[in-house]
Amino acid sequence: MLKMSDVGARVLAGELLEAAVPVFGVRVVRVSASRLILDHPSAACRLVVCDDWSAARRVKVLKRWLRMLHHRLLSEWLRAA
Repeated sequence: MLKMSDVGARVLAGELLEAAVPVFGVRVVRVSASRLILDHPSAACRLVVCDDWSAARRVKVLKRWLRMLHHRLLSEWLRAA
């Protein structure tokens, strides 16, 4: 099993975040030394990423949240159609 380096995980998390903000309409609510809070107003879902988590865990949680957000937005779009 491949293990991602800490630096690689941080780069991937940054790339995921940069992609999520314009595409999904994600807002960065607050960035502090220990936490990053992301929010999506219409899907009513919020993510808190803590700095003391390992980089791999941050990537895993962020990817899971983006999948869930994508599913919610798609469901809302289909209901509206």
